[in-house]
Amino acid sequence: MAEQNLVVEGVDDYWILTALSDLFLRSGKSALPPEVLLTPSGGASEVTYIATFMVGQDLEVLALYDTDAAGNTAKDKFV
Repeated sequence: MAEQNLVVEGVDDYWILTALSDLFLRSGKSALPPEVLLTPSGGASEVTYIATFMVGQDLEVLALYDTDAAGNTAKDKFV
């Protein structure tokens, strides 16, 4: 965990965001700051679990959900 965290639903999301961030950085554009820890989880409900744990540790956290039924339900539960 880090002071600033981004939790995503799965490994695919992690790989895509990491690749896009690296591409932006190589292109001289803004990318994910190095102090932000990107954490993949095991699905929408796990995003909520991990993000809730991080909030309880007084860490900054952003939870990124897919816009499917499972993601919307988990997001509503987290909010």
